[in-house]
Amino acid sequence: MYPRIAPCLVVILLAASVGCGDEVLPDEPMNDAGTPWWEMDAEPMSMPDASVECRSDEHLCDDTCVENYPNEPSYGCALGCGEPCDAPTGGVAVCADNGRCDILCESPFMRVGDDCVCRPATCEDAGRVCGEWEDGCGGTLTCGTCEGGRACNREGVCGCQPDVADTDPASNDIRARAPMIGSFGDRGGDMETYRIYTVHSDMDVDWYRIDITDETDVLPPYNPRIRVGLGAIPAGADYDLGAWYDCASGGGMDLSCEVGEANDLGGDIYGCVSARPGAMSESVELNTECDGVDESGTLLIRVLPRTYTGVCAPYELNFELD
Repeated sequence: MYPRIAPCLVVILLAASVGCGDEVLPDEPMNDAGTPWWEMDAEPMSMPDASVECRSDEHLCDDTCVENYPNEPSYGCALGCGEPCDAPTGGVAVCADNGRCDILCESPFMRVGDDCVCRPATCEDAGRVCGEWEDGCGGTLTCGTCEGGRACNREGVCGCQPDVADTDPASNDIRARAPMIGSFGDRGGDMETYRIYTVHSDMDVDWYRIDITDETDVLPPYNPRIRVGLGAIPAGADYDLGAWYDCASGGGMDLSCEVGEANDLGGDIYGCVSARPGAMSESVELNTECDGVDESGTLLIRVLPRTYTGVCAPYELNFELD
C-alpha cells in the first residue's frame, strides 16, 4: 500500500520547494522608484505604426494617401493637403520645386526666415542727391541740400528749378499746353523780349503761343512778317529754335522762310527752324500766307535743347512783328 501524501503541489524552482498555499513571486526588477512590477498599474502595450506607402501620384496627408494637387498656392501646392498657402505681409505665396509652399517677398520687402521685412530705400537706391523723400517703409529719406545757387528739382537732383511756364499742371513741355505769352497786331513795330524762361533739364522742351492779328494790308509787307530770335544760350549748350504759323482761316503751305529752314509741323501748320550746332544764338524769319485776305493766326514757338549744361540762367526770347 502506498503511503498517504498530503494534497499539495511541489514546485521546484531554483532548487527550492514551496508548500501548497505559498505565493510564488518571480525575481523581477523594480522600477526607478523601487516599486515591484506587480504593484505597478498595468498599461496597454503600444505597437509602432506601420509605415504608409503611397503611389508615385499620391502623397501622405494625415496618415492618408491622397492624389497630388496642382502645384499652385491655392491648393497648398502639389504635396499640400488642400489648404491655401499662407504669405506674410509684403510677400506672396508661391510653390517651391519640391511641391511645398514657399514665399516671395516683393520690393521693398526682403526675406528674413519665414517673414518679409521692409527694407527702407537709400538715397542712392532712389537716385536722389538732395531733398526729402519717402523711403518706401513709412519713413523719410533725407538726401542733402544743394550748393552754388542750385535748387533740388523734382527728380531729387541739384539743378535748375522749372520756370513759371513749366510748372505743373501747366507744363509747357508739349505743344497742347503751350502758354499764351503775347497778342500783337501787324501795324508795324511790335517787339517783345522775354528773359524769364529757362531750360531746367536735358528733358525740358519749351513751347509758347503768340496771337497775331492781320490789321492792315495798306502798306508792305501786306501780310504779317514775323521774326523770332533766341539768345543768351549758355556756353557749351546747344538749343534749337522753331516757329510755326497756324492760320485762323486755314492754308499756310505758301508760307516762306526768309531765315531758317522750312519745316512742316503737320495739320497745315508750316514754319521755319534754326538749328546751328554750338551757336550762341538762333533766329528765324517767316512771311505768312493764309487762305483769303486775312492772315490772322497763332504763332507757335519751340525751344529744344540738344545739349544741356545745367546752367540755370534764363535764355532770351525775342519777338518782332511787321
